[in-house]
Amino acid sequence: MKLTSLLCTVLLTLALGGPGLVSAQESTTPPQGPPAGEGRPKMKMAYLTAEEQAKLEAARNKAVEADPSLKTDMEALKQERQAMKSGGTKPTLEQRQAMMAKAKALEEKSHAAMLKADPTIAPILEKVRAHRQEMMEKMGKRKEGGKAGGGQQAPGTPVTQ
Repeated sequence: MKLTSLLCTVLLTLALGGPGLVSAQESTTPPQGPPAGEGRPKMKMAYLTAEEQAKLEAARNKAVEADPSLKTDMEALKQERQAMKSGGTKPTLEQRQAMMAKAKALEEKSHAAMLKADPTIAPILEKVRAHRQEMMEKMGKRKEGGKAGGGQQAPGTPVTQ
């Protein structure tokens, strides 16, 4: 459940443009909320430069303006994820896989719309995809190592040291 929740969060975060990914560095100034009238915090992707983040944010805003269904889809996915999380029962594997598929589809749709709005962000989106892939591989290795998988091994699986 923890791994699936993290995976959904990562995919949803990327689909929404990256809010929530925070640098591990400590800040000397206290965090501040969004300015009055702005409901969405600025993106924080430590692996992107400030210029790349600004271009990505601008392309995302243009894409949402051009296709308001993106915002509607993002909100619907967010609400569905929250309902699944607070449902009281553990989601089934099929439910988790369906949620991940929806998040992936929304991410692809939003990336296509962002590229249409600003084709120059293609290298930045590739950098985002590469980073996501790297993080997914790290999570898979952690699970294989027993850290994220509760230390249990599937029956019939050979023990490796």
